[in-house]
Amino acid sequence: MPSGRNALACVGVVALCLVESAPAADPPSQPPNPPRPERVFPAPKPEPSPESRLGERSAVKAEPTSTTLHIDLLMNDATEALQSQTWGRVFDALGHRVRVRTAGVDDEAAIEESRRGPLRTVQLTGRLDRRGTLTFPGRTFKTGDERALKEWLEELEAYGAQGSPAGQPRWGLNTEQFQGLFRSLAEDVSTDLQGQPLIDAARSLGFGIDIPLRVHDSVAGKWNSTESPLVVAQDVRALSRGSAFAVLLNDAGLCFRPLRTPSGSIDLVVLNRAETPDPWPIGWAPRPDVQRSDYAPSLFAFGPIGFLDRPVTEMLQDARDQTGCAIVIDHPGIAKKEVDLVKKTFGLPQKKTAWVLVLQSALAGTGLVPHIRVDEAGRGFIFIAPFESRAISNQ
Repeated sequence: MPSGRNALACVGVVALCLVESAPAADPPSQPPNPPRPERVFPAPKPEPSPESRLGERSAVKAEPTSTTLHIDLLMNDATEALQSQTWGRVFDALGHRVRVRTAGVDDEAAIEESRRGPLRTVQLTGRLDRRGTLTFPGRTFKTGDERALKEWLEELEAYGAQGSPAGQPRWGLNTEQFQGLFRSLAEDVSTDLQGQPLIDAARSLGFGIDIPLRVHDSVAGKWNSTESPLVVAQDVRALSRGSAFAVLLNDAGLCFRPLRTPSGSIDLVVLNRAETPDPWPIGWAPRPDVQRSDYAPSLFAFGPIGFLDRPVTEMLQDARDQTGCAIVIDHPGIAKKEVDLVKKTFGLPQKKTAWVLVLQSALAGTGLVPHIRVDEAGRGFIFIAPFESRAISNQ
């Protein structure tokens, strides 16, 4: 078994690979059991977060976790004894002892975890077959796979039964972890943050206070700059704080994503958006079993609408005031399209129509689309972005 110092070194190496070199799974387009429009969740308090080894900043230090692996190998019958001895020597060479026994009627391959304070125990139960293949849930090893086995055991020592989050769906969070984070990001934003320094706006939304937040070294200079401070560029009221923070970071060329630490706590990490393949999305795709008009009824409601030519930005503010729905803009995406919504004007003769149709008409010919997105509280909002915006196409 590796010493405590070596185990901590393994933790640092695995965590470094997670953010900077490991392949990332595609972010989900919808959360598990996404909320219906009327469903609003309270925000639970997340676990404390350990100090980063990557130059990121976490909210609270956590106690170190010591992990012990208990390994059982199950044989179907005595004819597999030779293979069990071979694998026993392999595990012994890797610093782990195994218990070999004949499988009972109810015995199955399993990976289970238990905790007692800072002590974590991972119980591995694998099955041997007559060919000498060793099978654990989601993993199969054959003779000659000692290196892969060693890496997997080190991963379990670092991250516990869930293993490394790298490349796993939902950023490596299980359903309970994901839904807990999702609920914590559903809190309403009721204050206009426009003009505030982004770092102050983040704290006013609770990031770095009740939600652990880190800033990666690669963007720390930009985040903390006093010469060219990042400033909130648009109003994100009527959004949940998860979607609101994603919008504000996007304006600065940044994003955030969850990071499951080796101790099992969940942090949010601020990163460069262009270099992050799996950011937390700017809103979620509407549920297929819910009409889009149910998410934002006021946007789809027909009524008398008409106005003289005015800048599109003024019309957007009027639409927000009239409907009560958040309308936010993909500023970096629009800049690439070289569209100036301040200079572009639009007018509409008085008629009976819906605001969602007015928005579509106002943006016609610009390459921009009023996307319907859903925040973490289950409310619909408009995200104006290019038709092929990365913020939309990858989420």
